[in-house]
Amino acid sequence: MVVEYPNHYRTHEAAKRPFENEGFSDDKLFISCRILSSRDRRFFLPRTLLAGLSTQFNNVRTADVEFRVGPGASPLYAHRGMLSARSKYFADMFDSDPRTVIEVPDVGYLAFEALLKYIYYDQTEFDDDINPADLSLLVVKYRVPLVVDITEPKILGRLNPRLVCQLLATHSHVSSTLKDGLIEYISQKKF
Repeated sequence: MVVEYPNHYRTHEAAKRPFENEGFSDDKLFISCRILSSRDRRFFLPRTLLAGLSTQFNNVRTADVEFRVGPGASPLYAHRGMLSARSKYFADMFDSDPRTVIEVPDVGYLAFEALLKYIYYDQTEFDDDINPADLSLLVVKYRVPLVVDITEPKILGRLNPRLVCQLLATHSHVSSTLKDGLIEYISQKKF
C-alpha cells in the first residue's frame, strides 16, 4: 500500500503484511486522490433547444444510426428520433427496419449531408457542388416537405440541357412543380 503525503510517498508497513493491520489503531484508512481524465470533457450547455439539437448532427458518440452514402460509402451519423420526427419516410423506415447501418448509394454525400443538416438545423444551404438531380431525389424520396421550397428554386435556377436530361431520367423522383419547370425550360429552348 502506498500512502501519499504532500510532496512525497511512503509505503506503509501494513502493505507488507496485508492480513495484519498494525499501525491502524481504529481499522480505518482514508485515501484522498485526484482523478484525471486523459480526454478533455468540458461540458458545453447550448443556450437554445435548436443549438442543442444541432450539436448532435453527425455526432458519432451519440448517434444510433449510420448512413453510408454515395459510391464511396462515406459515413454520416444521425439519430432515429430526430429523423423520424422530421420525415415520414424515415419514420416508416425505422418502424419496420431495425438496422443501425443503412446504405444510401443513390445520392451524393454532399446532398445527403445537406438534407441531414436541414433536419437538424431547420435550415440549410445547397452549394453549387451539390448535384441538382440528387436534390430532386432527396426531396421526393425522403419526404421532407420544407426542403422542397429550398431545393426547387435552386434546381430551376441551374437548369441546362444536361441537367434537364438527368432530371427527366429520374422522373419518378421529380415533383410536379419541378416537372412543370423542366417542360417550360424545354419549350423555350431550341435544341
